[in-house]
Amino acid sequence: PLIANCSYAGYARGERPLPELPVVATVTDFGALADGVTDCTAAFRAALDAAHQRGGGAVAVPAGEYLLSDLLHLQHSGVALRGAGSGVTTLQFTRPLLEAIGPNPCGPGQSNWSWSGGLIWVGPADTFTTDGQLALQDAVGSWEHWRPDAVLAQVPGTVERGASVIPVTDSSKLTPGMQVLVSWVMPVDHSLHKEICQHPLMLNYDWEHTGLTTPGYPRYQWPVEIIAVDGNNVTLAQPLRLAIRPEWQVQLETTGPAVRGSGVEGLTLRGHAPHEHPHNNNAGWNGIYLNRAWDCWTRDIAVVSMENGIIVAGVKNVTVTDTLVSGPEQVHHALACRVHSADCLFQDFRVAGPWRVQHGINTECLSSGCVWRRGVLRRGTFDSHRAISFDIIRTDIIVANDTLCHPGGAGSAGPYLGRRASHWNVTVEGCDRPLEEQGLYVYQPENHTMSALVGVCGVPICTKPSWAMPAGDKGVTIADDGIAPEIVDLYEEQLRLRLQREVITPS
Repeated sequence: PLIANCSYAGYARGERPLPELPVVATVTDFGALADGVTDCTAAFRAALDAAHQRGGGAVAVPAGEYLLSDLLHLQHSGVALRGAGSGVTTLQFTRPLLEAIGPNPCGPGQSNWSWSGGLIWVGPADTFTTDGQLALQDAVGSWEHWRPDAVLAQVPGTVERGASVIPVTDSSKLTPGMQVLVSWVMPVDHSLHKEICQHPLMLNYDWEHTGLTTPGYPRYQWPVEIIAVDGNNVTLAQPLRLAIRPEWQVQLETTGPAVRGSGVEGLTLRGHAPHEHPHNNNAGWNGIYLNRAWDCWTRDIAVVSMENGIIVAGVKNVTVTDTLVSGPEQVHHALACRVHSADCLFQDFRVAGPWRVQHGINTECLSSGCVWRRGVLRRGTFDSHRAISFDIIRTDIIVANDTLCHPGGAGSAGPYLGRRASHWNVTVEGCDRPLEEQGLYVYQPENHTMSALVGVCGVPICTKPSWAMPAGDKGVTIADDGIAPEIVDLYEEQLRLRLQREVITPS
């Protein structure tokens, strides 16, 4: 009950390796020159369009350095942008998002480019208007969220968390293989949020002063694939992460426009971020951004001199693997996971060069089922950016947890974490905090609810109160204190057991 099943994280639910799409276009055939001087933006865009017109595949970027004066938008499914390898192929961007697209304000003195958008942008075409501006207005009030365009079925009655079969009132619009959103109303009494937090002490949180229920975005959406329809019973590809109750008015919706099966790989992305910048007032020197993307990936990416490394928002089954974040500048988020993202896998990452990482590896805004594994953070911390991410795993990670970094999130964003946020085989190394504070955010039980902290090494348990959770023990178990557990990687073992079980169980 304290450790979530996160074995469905990553591309194709972890059941298949990342694809190797065949090369169907090469940027140099469209006029790109690897001289570091010629503006190659038009050539790259033409090559990406050609890959789509040719039925999908990879766009090859040969070795060398390419200059880009604008962002690249991967708006089509089944298209990958593939360099010859990080350190071999470099894309140098000359303008941040603030100049390429324009301002994206978020309150006085703040910019949404501080935590969203990317100079390589993976997401559907409706993100932008025909003149290249960000399309901020939509039916659900936030351009980062999924944009469903139809209700497919209502889900009556009560279904417990963990069930894989759910009843619907009418299954006529549902078919096996369909990717849908299970959608819950976020009621003003915060009963759904309390369910996500689970422990009775979480009832003491000041729910009335949170922005988790807003007029502009009144529903929580969880993306999942349908694998069978039998009458009015629908079988999902994975168990429900939340229970279904009549008062939450649960329904199945379309995902709306989304990009599927696309990736970015084998590249160094170089920006020109200032050495320092005011917090939340970034210009948008951001590496890769994936939004409304399903079964997409980044692989072998180095991000240099950027304000944010790789950001995902409103995505499903995304894999971010083999990532290096470096450069002398201040970085806001090395890796960020936002806005109802589900079952994402961040693995084999290194944050090695920046003199400061404002936060670290981020999760926020009701993201669930996500995993961070086999990482090294020489700067930064475990940034739970409030808004109750839940059912997550951080495992087999070395983290500095240095004094220049801390978690974030607005005071109105709700609790620090939801239930079952497990830290497993984590070592704090190189921390410069006082001894009693070296476990902040990483080995601090009061930050968690209904969770397990197993095999955290290098620091003592931190007993300081959490700044965004009710006080007291909220059902947290501590095991293997200061001892590396026999199971090194919790996600890897969960995936192995699930696939073994599925193979030997008759269908």
